[in-house]
Amino acid sequence: MAVSLSDIAERAGVSVKTVSGALHGGSARMSDDTRQKIKAIADELGYVTNLAARGVRQGWLPLVGVISDGLITSPFATEIVRGLDGAARSAGMAVFAINHGSGREIDAVLGEVQQFRPRAVAYAAMFHKNVALPDKLAGALGVMINCREATGRVTSLVPDDLTLRRSVYSDRAPSLVPVHMDALLKSGERPDAILCGNDRVAMEVYAALARAGLRIPHDIAVASFDNQVELASRLDPPLTTMALPHRAMGRLAMEILLAEQPEPPHLRKLPFHLVERASV
Repeated sequence: MAVSLSDIAERAGVSVKTVSGALHGGSARMSDDTRQKIKAIADELGYVTNLAARGVRQGWLPLVGVISDGLITSPFATEIVRGLDGAARSAGMAVFAINHGSGREIDAVLGEVQQFRPRAVAYAAMFHKNVALPDKLAGALGVMINCREATGRVTSLVPDDLTLRRSVYSDRAPSLVPVHMDALLKSGERPDAILCGNDRVAMEVYAALARAGLRIPHDIAVASFDNQVELASRLDPPLTTMALPHRAMGRLAMEILLAEQPEPPHLRKLPFHLVERASV
């Protein structure tokens, strides 16, 4: 049979309120010895917190929901989730995600998330973009990760390279790298270095330079953005690239979601850092 708070209280010789305070962070005051004694008895008896009952009492479960706008299919999802999960575990919370895609309306996805009674809800995207939220939903989201709420009503966390990459690069169209590289190398004005919008573009640049018989970095240096480690570290030579702050965004997002005194909505740009390898 399941062990109850009353079972632990009887064994410890204290009230149920004291046991709840020791195990769930309630308001009951007690000495450290009493707290440790209660936890030891709970472990001995095999007590497991009844999350459903706890959720009914306090109105939320120790969960943080994430509406994933394509994030699950992104190579950066792991880093964002690691940042979220690490900070959540430190606070005794867990993270779950529900995908927003295939034409589903965001209010339907939010309703699905809220069925689990999470303490807070975040919205995370696979690439940096503005997200237009219906008025009634803006107040339901605690933070936007790797994207921004179009009207500034929700605190948004984005990498600090947004303007540069949006204005200069795009990888969401058929690749023009071979055509541009061929024209560049035949122009007679060979560059000293090529800066690529992302590591997949850099891979194509490597191939174009190899076809032209040029060596990296001896003839032309190559650098990039993203630091997709499985790709960048395996190119020959390994690619120098800018690592975007995905894990840091995840950690900071969780801090914002769990803060007792939330800050007014604002845009926060997080810096990337250079990962030096052998292509420069």
